[in-house]
Amino acid sequence: MAILGVVYVGVLAWALSGSRPDYFVLVYSLYFLVPVIQRLRPPTVVSAQGISRPWRRISVVSWDDVASVAGVAPGVYPVRLNLTGGKSLPLDDIPAADSVAVAALGGRSVQPVKRSVAAPRYPERERSAMQIEADVTRQAGALAEQRRQMAAEFRRLRGDQ
Repeated sequence: MAILGVVYVGVLAWALSGSRPDYFVLVYSLYFLVPVIQRLRPPTVVSAQGISRPWRRISVVSWDDVASVAGVAPGVYPVRLNLTGGKSLPLDDIPAADSVAVAALGGRSVQPVKRSVAAPRYPERERSAMQIEADVTRQAGALAEQRRQMAAEFRRLRGDQ
């Protein structure tokens, strides 16, 4: 990790050292900063008192705020806590396989993962030529009426009445 940090600082110094800094290298090197920060971030600690997640938006979670723990599901890597407010909070450092152990520490139940299923898309019905012509006529009438109203409003504002 230290070698990666030295390389990163070297690339930044090289990018900013010239008379005209190379902003492409500077921006590209920022992509390497995120994984470095994630590796330096302290791990999540789960205890009987609560959950500590240093350097995260919600850093401390009490077990009183946790309704349940989401169970293992395909495609779900971290343990997810179902909070009493209805939100879900992932514990990124802890794999979903440990969700039973996390639930046991807090005395909470393991609930199956709720998957939202999208409504099926129904294909549009074929419209006949008469239906299309009726729609075009209706839209043309609506546009003509709108045009008349706008012209009347324009004349009123201009004072022509």
